[in-house]
Amino acid sequence: MHVRICAPRNEVQHLYLNRTGYYSLNVMITINRISGDAGYPLGRIIMTPFRNTVDGSPQRNYNKIYAKARNSIERTIGVLKSKFRCSARGLHYAPEKAMQIVNACCALHNNSQHFKVQFPDTILSTDNQQESTPVENNSASNGEAERIWNNIMRSLQ
Repeated sequence: MHVRICAPRNEVQHLYLNRTGYYSLNVMITINRISGDAGYPLGRIIMTPFRNTVDGSPQRNYNKIYAKARNSIERTIGVLKSKFRCSARGLHYAPEKAMQIVNACCALHNNSQHFKVQFPDTILSTDNQQESTPVENNSASNGEAERIWNNIMRSLQ
């Protein structure tokens, strides 16, 4: 999920310019397990769907089950954008401050979920939330990740 931010300093702008042409924090939302969409590489800490699967194949079966698990993440993103509206509208801060706000909102959301606390409507229009996790791309461990990926896929046959 991308959270819009103000243009950062010139020397780091290229790090925050996303593919759609605005500056943002690329926030990865996780729930209990780490799963990513096809835009992420398969890695030791992230599972992704198989690409170009054939109808009836074990890989297609894996992808169908995987998509159901991803739905909980997509629903959470919707809740976060609703609960903390600035995640949808954007933060008018430099990246460092915006990251602190996103992390604080994640903590607020997680604590409210844990303690079953509802946010009043007056807060809904002024807060923001997301859980960020750095994406690891360690190709050295991709062999292990592929082994796990294939074991999961085979267990679904």
